[in-house]
Amino acid sequence: MVGSAYLYTSKCTNCDSDSYLKAPSPNPSFLGWFGGCGDILCTGRINFVVQDWNGTFFGQKGTIIPNQNNPIALNEGCSAYSTAMNAYMCPTRQDFAVLEYESKAADFQTRIMWPVSLTSDQNGYTTVTNAWREWEWFGNEPQNKRMGRFATTLALNRTYNMTFVSEPPHKLALMLQQRTPDTAGQPENWVQFRLHYPRPNSIRLRLNNQIVDPILLTDINHTTSGLREGFNTSKCGSNAYLYTNYTISFVIT
Repeated sequence: MVGSAYLYTSKCTNCDSDSYLKAPSPNPSFLGWFGGCGDILCTGRINFVVQDWNGTFFGQKGTIIPNQNNPIALNEGCSAYSTAMNAYMCPTRQDFAVLEYESKAADFQTRIMWPVSLTSDQNGYTTVTNAWREWEWFGNEPQNKRMGRFATTLALNRTYNMTFVSEPPHKLALMLQQRTPDTAGQPENWVQFRLHYPRPNSIRLRLNNQIVDPILLTDINHTTSGLREGFNTSKCGSNAYLYTNYTISFVIT
């Protein structure tokens, strides 16, 4: 969906620290119905990271996060902004990733459910992500076929409240972009989400097409509910459904 760069053995000799990349900015001509992005800029293509895992490219370990006024960079201590790169350098920080998620429901390209907001419990900031730009046109007229696909840069080991502008997709797939050369991943790095579904019939979480049993709840007179045990943040798919407020909480690693 969106390309990041995760560098392990790449080297850069006598490199200008302001020339590692030139990050694009959203195209303002895409605003509006005839622009194909609606009321806010299409953001998916600017939500990527460049990470140096062993310091051979940047000269130190770290992460580059694109675009000025990026709420993640501004609130996560990445203060070194480069105008030449249109990006922030976050020295020593490697706890950033890209969340890729999309609607798998039948109305994935016809029902507007975006933009999507992610609000961090720990820092209180909010990122706003738009869907893909209109992809089917009749001349210069859009045919209202926008895919419910999203890419959002985020900080790891955080809990986020995920909010769609309308009812969330009835079927939603989420994954963290692969950051390591192998497929084992890094279970010590996790993200937890809360997602509210108004009046659902049932909610199920699947991992590799297998249903993951939720954490059992305490139940007090059908008015309040709590967890019998804490979330296992090293286990992808650890989840609980708090039926009193119609909210599912789940972990992705």
